[in-house]
Amino acid sequence: MDEIDANPSLIFDRIDAWLDGFFKLLPNIGVAIVVAVLFWVAASVVGGIIRRSA
Repeated sequence: MDEIDANPSLIFDRIDAWLDGFFKLLPNIGVAIVVAVLFWVAASVVGGIIRRSA
């Protein structure tokens, strides 16, 4: 059988790359959360207006 190469530096490099990618995407994730909350609030307001008028 082939042995598994468990080189710790490769593992740490991969984790570092994942963290760099995550921190680059963090502002986009924040904007997406804000937009989702705004749409949720707008839907609640419109739903309330429709319930009162119906």
